[in-house]
Amino acid sequence: MAQAITIRAHAYIKLLQYYAPRWQDSKNGETYVCVIREKSGTENVALSKMKDVLDYIYKDLDKALELYDQAQGETRKFKWAPNKSVALGLYARAALIKNDWATAQKMVHDARQGYRLRNKTELFEGFVEPTDDDMWCSSNDPNSTVGYWSWGVHFACNGRYTQTWQLGTGSISMELYRKLDENDIRRNWFLTPDKLDEIVKYNPSMADAGLVESDFWNDEYVTPSNMRFKGNALLAAAYFSMYQNDEVNTSADKSDWYMPYLSTDGGKIRICPTFFGSQYKFWGKGGYSASSYPYMRSSEMVLAEAEAAFIAGDETTAKNCLVELNPLRIPNYTCDLSGDKLLDEIRVSRRIELWGEGQNWSDFKRWNLPMVRQAWINGDPTSGNVPTPYALNISPSEHDGWRWGLSRTESDYNPEVKPEMFLQ
Repeated sequence: MAQAITIRAHAYIKLLQYYAPRWQDSKNGETYVCVIREKSGTENVALSKMKDVLDYIYKDLDKALELYDQAQGETRKFKWAPNKSVALGLYARAALIKNDWATAQKMVHDARQGYRLRNKTELFEGFVEPTDDDMWCSSNDPNSTVGYWSWGVHFACNGRYTQTWQLGTGSISMELYRKLDENDIRRNWFLTPDKLDEIVKYNPSMADAGLVESDFWNDEYVTPSNMRFKGNALLAAAYFSMYQNDEVNTSADKSDWYMPYLSTDGGKIRICPTFFGSQYKFWGKGGYSASSYPYMRSSEMVLAEAEAAFIAGDETTAKNCLVELNPLRIPNYTCDLSGDKLLDEIRVSRRIELWGEGQNWSDFKRWNLPMVRQAWINGDPTSGNVPTPYALNISPSEHDGWRWGLSRTESDYNPEVKPEMFLQ
């Protein structure tokens, strides 16, 4: 029962992230956002206010925590199932939505007890096997019935469909990449122009190609419409892919791992299309590229604690949280920042640590910040890595404050739902 209630709370948190306004724009929670259904069925139910949905989430999680405590000696068998720590983490996520900073700070601190932050080695094992950092993650059983619907098939850098469909698995934006400390080891998750020295070191023959960083803003080497590499840049990407394959999780038996962005054709390595900024963070194993995709990590919790503490006025705790995590990512890291600079540091740390883990859009909405994607400009190495038609700068006020439109399947078949209430 505790697990079922935890999942329900998680579902309503997601509904708020999409259909609710920011708390500060909600008239203290008076905005109507979604329907609360306490049992399965299609009975007619009116829209509920944001504050009532948050109260419902809090009540669910309070009950779940009580039940977890009553179930002494019972533990989950798999990390894809929630437990008390997950319930505490979800409580914190809900509190962040509500700007309830004291509750968020307490819940994230309690949630991460008993877990350990991912270390340097584990960061580059491809998130294939769960670690003590993972509080909640998907199954990585390659024989799972999920099969070709698994996350890794589509989005692992060596996912089966990555090779077949040739669509890539996500790229970091240069806007974010340039914000990272030059010693940040997480830079090695991505294929970016500053990797040329590494590529040449791995394959000295590439030195003859004469590539320099600025060539990655040259349409002789990059296709402007989709950011695919071509010519010598594609060869460099192939060597980097082989380098990553050799370096990641060297202790593992990778006989059932596909190569990243590469495939074999008649025993020969075939180069697949590779994109500017392609990620090597997520890998998969087996025929369907199974991976332990993280739903919640203690690394997320420590950064959430830093944010909540900062906004609650506790800069000391905020800095201590950063110093707990970032030295594992940035050698000799220290933090003597304060004010807006400290808040920026917390946000950048969160963006890079949780890259690709489903947090970015809702974080930017919650932070009331514009979403920026800078266009790639031929001949301008200071520009971004997004095709011009897809470059954007979306203001926080656009699209009704980033609210999704009310589902027609709810309003058309549920006469208690009045769309005009959603728009008030």
